[in-house]
Amino acid sequence: VLWSLARNESIAPEIQQLFFTEPHEVGYAVLCNLAGNPSITLETQRLFFTEDYEWKKQALKNLALNESIAPDTQLLFFTEQYKDKDKVLWNLTGNWKFLRNFTTAQWLQFKNAARGEMRLLVLSKRLEKIVGVP
Repeated sequence: VLWSLARNESIAPEIQQLFFTEPHEVGYAVLCNLAGNPSITLETQRLFFTEDYEWKKQALKNLALNESIAPDTQLLFFTEQYKDKDKVLWNLTGNWKFLRNFTTAQWLQFKNAARGEMRLLVLSKRLEKIVGVP
């Protein structure tokens, strides 16, 4: 039931947040389904970073691939500390909406937060936007 509920696109924001009250009982597949839900709210997206729970790396990987994650959440992938950050960031770059529809101010935040190869990817996304690559 929880597995299906986490995938339900009409799930209420209040219910989304309840998955983090007892995450050890919710389980891996349920949080991963919630992370991939296109109707996930910004508040719930933030909980994936701020709460401590089992299977965090896999849930963050699924969240990174979610095409409806907000620019603020995309920035959290760079600024927050979590296990296997590089692997999770690669999932984020596989999201075709990564750094799409973002403001110049948001781009500057990404540029300042990104390091190494990720910084090059952020800069290339900005270049794509400037030259008008879809």
